[in-house]
Amino acid sequence: MNWDDLRIFLSVARQGTLSGAAKSLRIDPATVGRRIERLERELDAILFVKSPQGYVATSAGERLTKHAKAAEQTMTGALQEVRGAAEEGLTGTIRVGAPDGCATFLLPHVTERIVAANPGLDVQIVAKAQRKGQIVAHCAIEDLATTLKAHGIVGEAMLFVRWPMPDVQSKANAPKLVAL
Repeated sequence: MNWDDLRIFLSVARQGTLSGAAKSLRIDPATVGRRIERLERELDAILFVKSPQGYVATSAGERLTKHAKAAEQTMTGALQEVRGAAEEGLTGTIRVGAPDGCATFLLPHVTERIVAANPGLDVQIVAKAQRKGQIVAHCAIEDLATTLKAHGIVGEAMLFVRWPMPDVQSKANAPKLVAL
């Protein structure tokens, strides 16, 4: 089994689309599709159910995802240990879910400098469908902002908006601006 095929498989599982996986891996969507087909042939298993909304892992895909994530962690740990990346900047994975336009056009440009300054950091941008009136926020953005500022990655010009849910009508839950 080819490690690159597993990386591509994990990206499709995380992104939910060939184009999303292709963008995060910086390869052509057709290549992503061919690699998934090759992996399915090699394993003699259907790994994804394909629909207009995207790709959803089958039960075989879910089982492979578990093992592929473990392999990814082992490979990342080995690379960090050999390169000494654990001592140079931030390491680990940051997964950001954002509305499609933001995830596709804005965030890749914003995170490019962060990733360049921290080779041990894996930033994954996931395009999420946004329901009317709902803002998806799954992490403590102030903690992330404080960490990025402490490491000199961002400066005072960066601004985040924090919007607690679900009752955005009350004054207590009005948007809070967090400046770095």
